[in-house]
Amino acid sequence: MELEQMKAKNLPRLTADDVFEGLEPEDHPSLNEYLSSFAMPGQRGEGNIILGGITCISCDTVMDGACGSFEWGVAHGEGRCSHCGWPVRVYHFLKEEGPLEQFSLLLPYHPDVVEQRGDS
Repeated sequence: MELEQMKAKNLPRLTADDVFEGLEPEDHPSLNEYLSSFAMPGQRGEGNIILGGITCISCDTVMDGACGSFEWGVAHGEGRCSHCGWPVRVYHFLKEEGPLEQFSLLLPYHPDVVEQRGDS
């Protein structure tokens, strides 16, 4: 989908309430400012947390999981949908205590902050 078409969709911006549970209102301003550069992904997980089955906001292809279409870029934490090239930031970390766990959150950039598509 072309960038101008994506901008015309008026997608909702991501907020702290969309990602985290149980935050106090005074915690929201800085998180909301950071998250406002990203669009609401295509699917939410349990308890309003955005995990698992994230779909690309441009082409609806599933980006996470073993057969997902996400691919890493050159800069740490940055990537794109390998199907259409829509830019995505990944918030990710490994827990080092106890059993090894990974937490990843795919954050698709909001069309209003995208200036040039990776595939154009």
